[in-house]
Amino acid sequence: MDSHFISGLILNKYYQDPGIRVSRYSLEGEKNHHAYYNRLGFIRVYAKDFTPAHLDPEEVKNTNKQFYEKATNVLESKKNMVFSPEGYSYSTDDSPGPFNEGIFKLACGMKNDPLIVPVVMANFDKLASETTFKCEIKPPFRLSEQGVNSANDSSFPLFIENLNKQYKNWVYELKQENTNFKLEIETLKNSVDKIKEKEGLVVFYGSSTIRLWKNLKEDFSQPNFLNLGFGGAFIHSLSEFFETLFQFENPKAIVLYLGGNDLTLGFSPEQIFEKINKLVFKIKKKYPNVLIFHVSVKPSLERINELDKIKKINYLLKNQSSEINGFIQIDVYESLLTHEYNFMKSTLKTFPIFGGINPILNTTIIHPNNEKTFLEIKCLFMDVHNSLSQLFHCC
Repeated sequence: MDSHFISGLILNKYYQDPGIRVSRYSLEGEKNHHAYYNRLGFIRVYAKDFTPAHLDPEEVKNTNKQFYEKATNVLESKKNMVFSPEGYSYSTDDSPGPFNEGIFKLACGMKNDPLIVPVVMANFDKLASETTFKCEIKPPFRLSEQGVNSANDSSFPLFIENLNKQYKNWVYELKQENTNFKLEIETLKNSVDKIKEKEGLVVFYGSSTIRLWKNLKEDFSQPNFLNLGFGGAFIHSLSEFFETLFQFENPKAIVLYLGGNDLTLGFSPEQIFEKINKLVFKIKKKYPNVLIFHVSVKPSLERINELDKIKKINYLLKNQSSEINGFIQIDVYESLLTHEYNFMKSTLKTFPIFGGINPILNTTIIHPNNEKTFLEIKCLFMDVHNSLSQLFHCC
């Protein structure tokens, strides 16, 4: 199921190509397994515990050796390949198992050192009703960047061993349940506590669009900025943790981005508007004189079927901004819409790895680097930049 997720919800969704996977040959009685995988053009190998008993071990070995030639052809044709270096299925609690050397030997033997993109999966061995499926894409690397240029290098087995240990840590961290954003809120509280000068803060508060805006201080002239965004936040989450996080007096301004995630909960535009409205009044009650900048809900391919709802939310909030003193709506919808359908397509080609697509499309995949910051702030969020810079300058 985890491989299906990578092929279907990452590669096929954003590159229109599910990539080539490595799958085991079917056993004699597995007719449905054979019918499904045999039509997809995957590289087939014999797998541990799934090899017909009547086959000669030498035949199995020779067949599996053909993997190298087939996989090389796939990569040299500029196609993505999805593989498990374990070559066997393990539960999340036991993952990863020992890594086989095969795919890494393949990478070492190629003329053009391919990018390897670690994808960490958790909980795909459990029922959807009992868990949260998790996927984290780590920064890509080449073996040569790790000091490995040949499978004969003394560093080769040590690299595989260390990567396996790193994966164990990644899986462990990913599978931890972050109930009610507990870990993120604790981290944000620590960030607040470390600030020496809390008077006149400009606070950015919202979901992952805020959380991943890493270079606020570089993008604006204001030095006293604080990012209190946390990924996946709903309006009720932001309201719940408002008093916990805002333990300081007289912020100069609060910049909000919220509402998009609440569409996944089935709320109508009117309901989302009311929830945002209540949070705005909650903020105004604590800080009567604070300026509140609300960044309109942005369009994205993730919510292409809900653009009318997004426009309605933005329309309601824009009208409301004229009714509340110190509440300013920054409308980025139209300019972002142009970028989403034109700029975005060229961007996908410019960044032919996972990290290039994830930031703009606002996917649920966690991504550690700052591609989102570069692309959205520099290319898409100029409306926010210009509006805030002008208003902060005169306030």
